Amino acid sequence: MSSEPDAPTQFSDALSDKAPDSVDPERLGSRKPALVDVVNQGPVYVADARVRESGWVYVREWNGTSANLPPQRVKQIRRIHTERYGERDGTGMRPKRVADEDWRERARE
Repeated sequence: MSSEPDAPTQFSDALSDKAPDSVDPERLGSRKPALVDVVNQGPVYVADARVRESGWVYVREWNGTSANLPPQRVKQIRRIHTERYGERDGTGMRPKRVADEDWRERARE
């Protein structure tokens, strides 16, 4: 596993919207996993993090919960490496997953 600090897998504030669909680290689709360093909370490991045109940061947690964070709450976004693997689907693409097995396991916790 990487030498990253222990990163929680969920946010501790009320900016989140509950969603029933968890994200599978073996089938990411277009998601971009990342460590999001949040002011007064530290790094959080998320299934997807994107900066919107407004500057706010949209995140989707592994449990399916999503949140929008104002730019002043986010210190840094560090991408987690992904890879394509396995058999090609009907579109000719291979599934995308988190490359490191330890990071995949953390996503399932």
